[in-house]
Amino acid sequence: MRVNREGFTLIQTLFVFVIIGSIAVLIPSQVNSKVLLRFECEKLKDYLLQAQIEAIENKEQVVVNIEGSSIMINERTISLSNSTMCTTHEISFNERGNVNMAQTILCKSADSQKEVVINLGSGNIYVK
Repeated sequence: MRVNREGFTLIQTLFVFVIIGSIAVLIPSQVNSKVLLRFECEKLKDYLLQAQIEAIENKEQVVVNIEGSSIMINERTISLSNSTMCTTHEISFNERGNVNMAQTILCKSADSQKEVVINLGSGNIYVK
């Protein structure tokens, strides 16, 4: 009697599925952390723009302090995701919405980093 040796055994097939599954689990977590960091940086940018608009509308200086994952605008405190840490900065918008100095805020998560750039003069704020 001849034994058929074509194809894979059940053990070999399961082993391949375990390897593919392990790789598939790792890929989304890296992508998700980068997407989350981009989202948090965009959120920081939006808070800075809100502070700039508040300074223009109220015709008074607005100070924004950034420390770690905490943003303090005047007396309000806002938190970013705990996995996002930003460098410490103090940003001051005058009554015309102009910033006191150009700054680059570096934000990091587990495996990536982004910059929030504030231009002097025009007051443009963007994520790089």
